[in-house]
Amino acid sequence: MVRAGHHLFRTGARTCDSHISSTRSGAAIVRRSHRYLNSLSEAREEALWTTGPRRIAVTTFDESDLKNRGFLGFQRFRELDLLEVPREPGVYAVLRDGNEIPDVLDASGGGWFKGRNPTMDKDVLTAKLSHATETLYIGKADKGKGNRGLRKRIAEFVRFGNGEPVGHWGGCCIWQLADPQDLRIAWLPVLDRLASEIETELIEEFVRTYSSLPFANLRR
Repeated sequence: MVRAGHHLFRTGARTCDSHISSTRSGAAIVRRSHRYLNSLSEAREEALWTTGPRRIAVTTFDESDLKNRGFLGFQRFRELDLLEVPREPGVYAVLRDGNEIPDVLDASGGGWFKGRNPTMDKDVLTAKLSHATETLYIGKADKGKGNRGLRKRIAEFVRFGNGEPVGHWGGCCIWQLADPQDLRIAWLPVLDRLASEIETELIEEFVRTYSSLPFANLRR
């Protein structure tokens, strides 16, 4: 059994789904993608503003909001079963519990990919945690060459967090937080559009709502 937490992943044989089950699964993924697009459109239409410069946030990027968009999973890294993560392309998000602000460590536990130190300035990261939202990072898994779907990309993300020199620099700040294995990860398979487009839209919506990038997103 391979678990992501404590350098373990669940393995083990699982039988392949039947053709009918696969078809139903694909249809369900398309429905979730459409649910996300509908929620994004509704959020744009319902955006509210005060008479001053302060915005009234319509979307909160908490677990409830992401579930309404069709996100699944919400598993803690220490309990993550990668066999439950779909192979399809999509987007994923890392969340903390409520508005609890985690401590920032002096050094990152992430891997040194190509000799690059993932540690960032502690004071800068602490300041970035000030916005009141559960979502700390938004990432993508485009199909690309070979099997580069959600399962593969999230597996690389976790391996990087376990200290392996893996090429997943995106979201590296997550691994400089205290107890990162207690954070949760959720995913949304996307079949009818590019995952990169969905990621961009989510990040832009986040910036409009909170006037900042998610904690571990270093650029748009």
